[in-house]
Amino acid sequence: MSSSAHTRPKRTKPIRRPTSEESPKQQTPRLDAIALFRFGLIAPLVLERSLTAGELTRRAREIAARVYDVPYSKRTSVSVETLLDWVHRYREGGFEALIPKPRADRGESRIITPRVADLIERLKRNNPELTVAALLDELKSSGQEPIDLSAATLHRFVKQRGLLARQTPSGRADGAPKRSLADRFHQRRS
Repeated sequence: MSSSAHTRPKRTKPIRRPTSEESPKQQTPRLDAIALFRFGLIAPLVLERSLTAGELTRRAREIAARVYDVPYSKRTSVSVETLLDWVHRYREGGFEALIPKPRADRGESRIITPRVADLIERLKRNNPELTVAALLDELKSSGQEPIDLSAATLHRFVKQRGLLARQTPSGRADGAPKRSLADRFHQRRS
């Protein structure tokens, strides 16, 4: 540890920031805090280049055995495998490699294929009053392809596509305006 270059990570290339609801200015401190936390944990492992694989793993176990306040997470521990992955990433790409990257499939369903998505939309548009449970039954009995879908995933998908009856302006499938309780009461009496 004779060189001061090893004590402070340097950025050599632009950082790719994840896209989300936060602006890049809001994300930078969060991402930097996470990367600095990761570097802080692996620093003893990467600064001493002469560690054998066995010694590296032993020290990673010691680090993993502790409890941490992981930034922007509810987790309090880090696995040995994660530490070794961070060491590898740091050695390959420097400090930038420790900065969290966005998921490539963020916001997309990994279980609902385009074919199933089309089927869901068709079934729901043909019968907007179908509940999620009834829609799930229809999908499973359609025989199109094996569907292993939870009600929560289906509800989230239908909601994202604006296909819930509550999301239509009137809340009714036929587009007729909602009638108040008083209107319904007076209709019965007439």
